Amino acid sequence: MGKKRTVAELAAAVWLAIGGALPAHAIEAELSLLDLRAVDAPIPTLAVAGAEGRALRYAKTIQRALAFFRTELGWSLDFKLAVLDRPAWEKASGVPWPAPFVQPSEAYIVMPASIVDYPGFDQWSFDDQALTEVLTVHEVGHALGSANGLESANHWVHELIADLFLAAFVREKERAMMPLLASPPEGFGPFRHTQFADLDYLYSGVGLLNYAWYQFELARLANRMLDEKPFRDIALELKGSLDGEVHLLAPASAEAVSAVTPGVGPELARFTGESSLARIEAMACSDALRNSSGENSAIFVENASSRRLDVIDWVSHQNMQSELDAIADLAGTPKETLPVQPVTVHPGTVAPLFAYAGQELDLGGGRCIKALGHPVRYRVE
Repeated sequence: MGKKRTVAELAAAVWLAIGGALPAHAIEAELSLLDLRAVDAPIPTLAVAGAEGRALRYAKTIQRALAFFRTELGWSLDFKLAVLDRPAWEKASGVPWPAPFVQPSEAYIVMPASIVDYPGFDQWSFDDQALTEVLTVHEVGHALGSANGLESANHWVHELIADLFLAAFVREKERAMMPLLASPPEGFGPFRHTQFADLDYLYSGVGLLNYAWYQFELARLANRMLDEKPFRDIALELKGSLDGEVHLLAPASAEAVSAVTPGVGPELARFTGESSLARIEAMACSDALRNSSGENSAIFVENASSRRLDVIDWVSHQNMQSELDAIADLAGTPKETLPVQPVTVHPGTVAPLFAYAGQELDLGGGRCIKALGHPVRYRVE
């Protein structure tokens, strides 16, 4: 039998696997085990030996960016920075080398000392140090936006927000990096994943090269939005337009962005087609409802209908009931039946659900969908 797990535990595991940052306390703990040197910089900064000079430059850029965003929005945070080489990175981070990341809740930015190992770098006409340095501003944008309610459950919007911060800074303070906002490099592609839905579902699981293509496109779109309206106006209006807790279908999330800058609407529409993930169909339920062997895999339930959809994971329910019974036995109290708690997928939203390969999730009415051991999607029209 597989390890007992809840949907929340699975979601956390999958998030890490596809490139989410480590929890803040884990980052601090892992970094404390490395041979890092404190750098005399404007913000608390650690670096591997030999990267102190770069770390100082990165820290100064973060300080410049914070001053700019404080002026523009009145927002600020107390950031920390760590600059690592590949061996240190792979000891401290679950994020693929050398993709920069930030832990928003602690405003802790982790940067590679060099980004030359990033797939496709040899196709970009950027200086290694200059590019890595300015990408710190993208990470600042993630944390600063999140701390002030400018966020989205859709990964593509989450990245667009960070690229808006980056683009605003580049346009005003780092004009030499304007080519970064132009478009993907010539000859960069084609790629399998080109729709926002794939970025939403797989995140960096699309592959680092394909992920870079998305970032170039999103930086271009951010720049286009800033042609239409000042950064401050976009940031504040987007904060009101977005619901950071709801994972919307890609067309709906694009509508929230184009409501702020209508001029980008036609361009956004190019990216709001269906996901390339295999689409499964509902079938009659079998005894696989309670299968708990095999690898965990994702099913993205897309509700494009006008009615709510309830999905029951009987394995998670059974595991939680067993745990509740064990607690009652230890306490010597009567056992209680745990109410069934379906996941509700509201109209226009997506629910990332997780199950064991071969396990079925119950849609009600004797109909089920089955996990296949790799990410798939189920769509209700």
